[in-house]
Amino acid sequence: VTFSPTESKTYKKSQSVKITVEDNTGVVNASSLKYIISNATTATPDKTLLNGATITIDSVTGIYYIIVEACDGAGNCVIQPSGAYYIDNSVPTITYGTNGNSAYQKSVSTKVTANANTGSIVSLKYIVSTDKNDTPTTDIANGGTVTISGKTGTYYIVTKACDEAGNCKTQASNAFYLDNSAPTITFGTNGNSTYAKS
Repeated sequence: VTFSPTESKTYKKSQSVKITVEDNTGVVNASSLKYIISNATTATPDKTLLNGATITIDSVTGIYYIIVEACDGAGNCVIQPSGAYYIDNSVPTITYGTNGNSAYQKSVSTKVTANANTGSIVSLKYIVSTDKNDTPTTDIANGGTVTISGKTGTYYIVTKACDEAGNCKTQASNAFYLDNSAPTITFGTNGNSTYAKS
């Protein structure tokens, strides 16, 4: 039994594998060919397999194998697992060290961290905006700190994280309330132009 590729230890959203069965001394019993996709190499093949077919592993997350059962015309049978295929269809998680505030401040700082369920984070971008649906454009190191200062109003940190398999997630922080506007002072009567007793 030949698997092509034999394994793939780089996380991907899907993996296609061509399976070829040959017998050195006889003819492969085509009706005996079965396979199963499993995270255990000891799983029992239960699906019909066509010799030379391509099987695709997708819509799952974890380390998976293709196990094939084949017999020749003489009744000699073998059950053979492939190597490991690393599959990832889970989006990353994003956390903010300080996720919003409830009282106005002149500046705020928070750490932004992304975690991949499997594999690693390969891209992390953010934007500070009054619109929590804005598009992140600025690169930041994972675990880096974002500071908002010199602004007045309600702001959000919008972050987009992508893992090595291409799964991405965009998430906005809670609201940060900023105030860098000086108060205004108003006098009811602001001075006079003639002398008065009081």
